Amino acid sequence: MIKVRFAPSPSGDLHVGNVRTALFNWLFAKKNNGKFVLRIEDTNKEESNQKNIDAIIDSLKWLGLDWDEGYGKENSNRYQQSLNFDKYKKYADILIEKNLAKWITDKDHPNPVLKFIVKKDEFINFNDGVRGEVSFSTNEIDDFSIMKHDGTPLYNLSVVIDDHEMEITDVIRGEDGISNTPRQILLYRAFGFNEPKFFHVSFILGQDGQKYSKSHGDTSIRQFKEKGYTPEAMLNYLYLLGIKRNGSSKETMNIDDMINGFSSNGFLKNPAIFDVNKLNFLNAYHIRTSNKIFDYSKHFINMKHSLIPDLNLAIDTIKGNCTFLTDIPTNLNIFCDDPICKLSEDQIKIITLLKNKIEYNRFPLNNDEAKELFKQSIKELNIEPKIFYETLKLALVNRESCPELFKIILVLGKDKTLIRLNNSIKEK
Repeated sequence: MIKVRFAPSPSGDLHVGNVRTALFNWLFAKKNNGKFVLRIEDTNKEESNQKNIDAIIDSLKWLGLDWDEGYGKENSNRYQQSLNFDKYKKYADILIEKNLAKWITDKDHPNPVLKFIVKKDEFINFNDGVRGEVSFSTNEIDDFSIMKHDGTPLYNLSVVIDDHEMEITDVIRGEDGISNTPRQILLYRAFGFNEPKFFHVSFILGQDGQKYSKSHGDTSIRQFKEKGYTPEAMLNYLYLLGIKRNGSSKETMNIDDMINGFSSNGFLKNPAIFDVNKLNFLNAYHIRTSNKIFDYSKHFINMKHSLIPDLNLAIDTIKGNCTFLTDIPTNLNIFCDDPICKLSEDQIKIITLLKNKIEYNRFPLNNDEAKELFKQSIKELNIEPKIFYETLKLALVNRESCPELFKIILVLGKDKTLIRLNNSIKEK
């Protein structure tokens, strides 16, 4: 069975590059009917803490990247490295017994450190799923540290042991991990473990061609969430930043599209450029099309918006005007704040006629009935539709940009609509 893992270090907020790695592993598992494992690599006691672990869990859940086994599930302690130091010590002792590792004390390491001894004049070859055949000479690799004097395992040792014990078949990670791969292969071979298949995906770069970082803008998934991005847009965009689309020009995707389009042969070799404008475009699209926008909006709306009689309909009405979820409360204000306007005599005639028609029509109207009411009014007034709609917009919301007016009336309801129309024709 295919098994992949996402193994973040809880030293800070989850970076979009890490999230892209999690997505690719998740898709790989889904595509191959495999398992997706979540492991917490928190051996760095100074930088790791529970708050950061909780933030990682919250981000993955918000994105919908569920895991089949790992932290928070059955035998959870097994998937948190800081709780397994005894295990790593047993494996380290095996290397010592085989004379493949020894404790070193020197000017660089006043406290003893356990180092793996690298045999020279050998080559380490492996087939990378993104970069093809890769070869390293052991003459270019120094003996490397695998454990501190206090028994804390270092990255290369703990990751090899855990990937073996968790039966990880494929390792998908960023290209910055490729330099560690020959060291890990040496450890796999020293222990007699089967080696997984490695995939090293390209970096995400900023517009200046440098590795994407805080200097380019928001980097953590928490920041994007707080600014009003949807999980669908984040996943959609990160997918585009690393996967070939096999000639398709389609950019807007849901999670099923991504699973269907994903291939382990489809990773892009060249770095991807992070374009926030493209992300914003996708976010606006997913706000318009997602069936979860009402739930997402709850984080941003306030008490006055909750008083709108049909808040779900109101959000559905204004979502086409939103690029970010944070735009939703601003646009909902048209249903809460009565406009102040002054109409000309001709405009008052238009509003008076429409007001009378609404008073004597049954409510609520459906979309077609509301449109027909407008058409009848335009015909009786014998005016250009543009004049009618501009006047009605002024009376109802007094905004240049707003959703379709018949939808606004449906949300406001009969009584609220008549109040606004009556207020607009009063002398100021």
